[in-house]
Amino acid sequence: MRLQDQISFTMLQWVKPQLDEALSAAREALEAFVEHPEDGAAMRACAHDLRQVHGTLQMVELYGAAEVASELGALADDLGRGITVEPEEAYAVMMRGLMQLPDYLERLSSGHRDVPMVLLPLLNDLRAVRGSALLSEGTLAGRKTYLLKPQNFMNDSGVSVGPALRFFKLPLSGLVVIHDEIDLEPGKMKVKTGGGDAGQNGLRSITATLGPDYRRVRLGVGHPGEKHLVTHHVLANFDRDDIAWLKPLVMAMVEAAPLLARDDDTGFMSKVALLTAPIKPKKEKDA
Repeated sequence: MRLQDQISFTMLQWVKPQLDEALSAAREALEAFVEHPEDGAAMRACAHDLRQVHGTLQMVELYGAAEVASELGALADDLGRGITVEPEEAYAVMMRGLMQLPDYLERLSSGHRDVPMVLLPLLNDLRAVRGSALLSEGTLAGRKTYLLKPQNFMNDSGVSVGPALRFFKLPLSGLVVIHDEIDLEPGKMKVKTGGGDAGQNGLRSITATLGPDYRRVRLGVGHPGEKHLVTHHVLANFDRDDIAWLKPLVMAMVEAAPLLARDDDTGFMSKVALLTAPIKPKKEKDA
């Protein structure tokens, strides 16, 4: 067992009884709320218990389990305020979470290694109910790779990205953010690490949450020419003319992605540029 796992295991033993008690109380409060949805006090109690669980799991550095507790608490808040679109679905996934999370902690307390990926399907179900960011995993160029698709407002990107890095225990250097860039011509692409946010509110949110030293893949969408037109320009859907350059760019990025995964940013940019370069017409031979 790694030293960090041993430390988390030891600390978990100290707080396990309190966690079990709080999770049991949260489950009972949810059951009471399902029976009597008008009882807002039950769901407030449930959310309070889950916030305690979240704080305790963060303290013992079990960030994957802590993120599940956080999502459960946020969903409890939504249910208590009556802002959940599908309450029956929310009840079901929340009850599943309140059963699966104690089982997961029991396995850890028995000596099993902390493997947050086991909780990923549950986490995505909780987030889907709330319209939050979705996660997936795969392998790219032999490296484990995670894909995050935020579902919240772009201006709040840090709210999605920060917890994802903590969930997987990833360093900031392992983060790659793909975003639009009005200071590049449509169809152009550049990669850089760190630097300013150039008025990009999504980057500003991520930087405020994590710091600036992450990699950015900047996709040019061009400037509309006037400052007052920028907001509409970046929020509008791509039109038919845009697809002519967008589709080849995306396909080239997909083909070159293994270079990005190997931290070869220069090679990635070069291959994308090569794949998207216009085909030169062949010169006709003189008769």
